[in-house]
Amino acid sequence: MAVQPAIVAARLQEILDYQFSDPINACSALVASQMASWQHFGPRDRSGITKEHREGNKKLALLGDAALRFVLVEREWDHDSYRGVDSFVQGFIQQNISSALSNRNLNTVGRKSGIYDLVITEPSLWGHVSDGMVATAVEATIGAVYIDSDRDMNAVKKVMRKLELL
Repeated sequence: MAVQPAIVAARLQEILDYQFSDPINACSALVASQMASWQHFGPRDRSGITKEHREGNKKLALLGDAALRFVLVEREWDHDSYRGVDSFVQGFIQQNISSALSNRNLNTVGRKSGIYDLVITEPSLWGHVSDGMVATAVEATIGAVYIDSDRDMNAVKKVMRKLELL
């Protein structure tokens, strides 16, 4: 069965309360990096998914991880009570950020929000989506929003709030 980017994008847009200008960006975030079967997407001219998008969401996930980390660090930086704090408190802040961005937490967010149901996997996996795939899809989704919004961090923050990451 071929993936229909517009349908996948519409479902993701509902979850995120964000309108993608290009549904391929949404779909790309959900392609598990283990996805190697091109026929799953249907003919190229009908699906609109390019070779780059079919290779998986790892690149978008790296970008999403950086955006997530930036927003969380910026939030702590702007918090007046942390100005001039000692290294113990800085370590505590870093631990909180690391916990928020852990695969365990991102997997929980992805399953709770419904992103889990949209992850596109290799057909031979029979629909199995691992915890790591879900966490990566959440990161990649944030990366896709960042790219799709022309690098608008306010759009990223809005989606993070919707996913209860902020």
